[in-house]
Amino acid sequence: MKNLGHSKKEDTPCKEEIKSKKNNGSENVITESEIRYQNLLEFAFDGILIGSKEGYIIEANSKFCSILGRKKETLIGKHINLSKFIFTTESVENAPFRFDLLEKGETVISDREILRPDGSKLMVEMRSKMMPDGTYQSIFRDITERKNQEYQLRKYTAELSKLNADKDLFISILAHDLSNHFNSIIGFLDILKDHFYNFTNEETEEQIKIIHHSIHTAFSLLQDLITWTKTQSGFIHFEPAVVNLIDICDEVRNNLNYYAKGKNISLKCQVPADLMVKADIQMLKTILRNLISNAIKFTPSKGKILVMAEKMENEILITVSDNGTGIDPATQEQLFKDFKTYSTNGTKGEKGTGLGLLICKMYVEKHDGKIWVESTPGKGSNFKFTLPNHQ
Repeated sequence: MKNLGHSKKEDTPCKEEIKSKKNNGSENVITESEIRYQNLLEFAFDGILIGSKEGYIIEANSKFCSILGRKKETLIGKHINLSKFIFTTESVENAPFRFDLLEKGETVISDREILRPDGSKLMVEMRSKMMPDGTYQSIFRDITERKNQEYQLRKYTAELSKLNADKDLFISILAHDLSNHFNSIIGFLDILKDHFYNFTNEETEEQIKIIHHSIHTAFSLLQDLITWTKTQSGFIHFEPAVVNLIDICDEVRNNLNYYAKGKNISLKCQVPADLMVKADIQMLKTILRNLISNAIKFTPSKGKILVMAEKMENEILITVSDNGTGIDPATQEQLFKDFKTYSTNGTKGEKGTGLGLLICKMYVEKHDGKIWVESTPGKGSNFKFTLPNHQ
């Protein structure tokens, strides 16, 4: 019976066995801790990068590799400051890595642009902090959508500010220019009413001419303002059609010939009879009317205005040429820019809004064309624009 049992000594583990079990238990605890750490790293919502205190990458989670579009093995061992294949050059230059601040215990936050292997770019927010063991940890969050939204918000804000500025300028033009014209009309009509029988026929005719000119100028101003407002509000529809250019030119020329003759100016259209263009008819008439009206305005008596057109390889080039006062280089730079009233008196004191050329620019660009001016002060101007060539 004695041999069948175990002695008390045999039932008690030796010191070596206890030490071994303790060691095994400790190893199990460390392994489980490492697993939990790796899981936290891998399943994190943000990209995580771990580097040595010298700045070399020693670990990266799957999310960061996904953001970057690269495999982990291509990152490990690279220096974060030299890895410009991760960040764009501008991103590193604009926000250098601040290891000096990390060593002081500060959290360094910066927005950076990541360059992916396919050439696409992402904006990330990078938050870096030095760990107690001397390594640093950087957390990356994709903020591309947020940045795009911020950009759109800034764009809309700028557009709104511009619209408000344009609105204020419209009101200013209406209040000043229209009031001036109507005051002039009312004033001369009052003179005619009160002194009609005292005037000679020649004096009456002169008063009527002044009134007629003021009415015409005020109406042109009102037309420009209405056209501009409709264009900005999207109320004008773009309906291109194939048209014979000479028909449009002749119609506009006939409508403006009265004013050209009033200044003894020759106005001709030199356009091939079979030249067809694809254009919105009303927009094309507006472009030509504004350019020819400007030419009449700045051409002296006995001057010449010529509308020409020629077929290029993929487009039609139309030119409104005059031998008028010309435009100095500084003014040429401003002609087709943002809404401003670059209105200069014509050769007979004619006034304009400065809106006409901007309307031309918008309509030409609606046709995917270009508009520009070539001018020499004292010798005249050539306003040129292109339209699609109808094949």
